[in-house]
Amino acid sequence: MSEQIYIMRTPDGIDFPLPSYSSRYHFGLNLMAGIPSSLKIEPGERVRIPVGFAIGLPDQIVGQIIS
Repeated sequence: MSEQIYIMRTPDGIDFPLPSYSSRYHFGLNLMAGIPSSLKIEPGERVRIPVGFAIGLPDQIVGQIIS
């Protein structure tokens, strides 16, 4: 049985690229930040960064964002 992952574009990401592999040898997907310029985040600071989509994962599946 295969699990389904649901992806929905958000209003701020209609023309923004979805995550993709940068080469066939990579295990993880590259996630683009939907911001117009670079942003400095201080240690311990929390900032919302739009990515242009929302996902729904089934039970027992986890998603991670690693910098």
